[in-house]
Amino acid sequence: MSHIPRPPPTPGTPPIRRTGQRLVRAMLLARLWLPVAQADPSPGPTVGEIRIGVLSHRGDAIAERSWTPTADYLSAALPEHRFRIVPLDFSQVEPAVRDAQVDFVLVNPGIYVNLEVRHRVSRIATMQNRVGLMRSNVFGGVLITRADRSDLTRIADLKGRSLLAVDPDSLGGFQMAWGELLEQGIDPHRGLSRLAFSGTHDAVVQAVRRGDYDAGTVRTDILEQMQAEGSVRLDEFRVLNPREDPDF
Repeated sequence: MSHIPRPPPTPGTPPIRRTGQRLVRAMLLARLWLPVAQADPSPGPTVGEIRIGVLSHRGDAIAERSWTPTADYLSAALPEHRFRIVPLDFSQVEPAVRDAQVDFVLVNPGIYVNLEVRHRVSRIATMQNRVGLMRSNVFGGVLITRADRSDLTRIADLKGRSLLAVDPDSLGGFQMAWGELLEQGIDPHRGLSRLAFSGTHDAVVQAVRRGDYDAGTVRTDILEQMQAEGSVRLDEFRVLNPREDPDF
């Protein structure tokens, strides 16, 4: 979780840092939250409203469904405030921070670093992802293809093929795969027949499943989450160059 610096509050208004500290104590899970710097407060929020921007990497509906219970819990725990979830796609995150449309944001580490440099945000908590009984505060990226694609068994086989990624700013849904491709001598911007971006991890998985693209790249745990939800089966896909990490 990260905090965005603000000017001194007016009399009677709780400082955002104090609110952020109480928020951290109240939160049971978080990722990277950024308190947002506000030069000219934008109109709209009600008195006492705290807006939590959430990177909707799986779509707005899933972001709201996943995080609204947290907002409701915080509103009950801190009754002087009302917490509201604001889903943000990749292109909306920086403008929302820049224009002070949100008070906190939940984003990936790559976006956080950019916001820290450009907008002086500060991190105040890190989320632990939970899949089944497993919890982790780290994640990676995977390159996937259909399980029946016998011609695609290694990352090197993607040369001259089509690839669907999430977004250029998606750490697990593009940037990590970018590095893996370069290690195999494939520049994703020049060495593929087509590189496109879908905006969400779920859209990547479903497009690969349909055969619209030869391969896709998504964050680790996305396939497992989608299988748990009943939307895909793990045996429909192959992970290219899988790695086993005992600490991950």
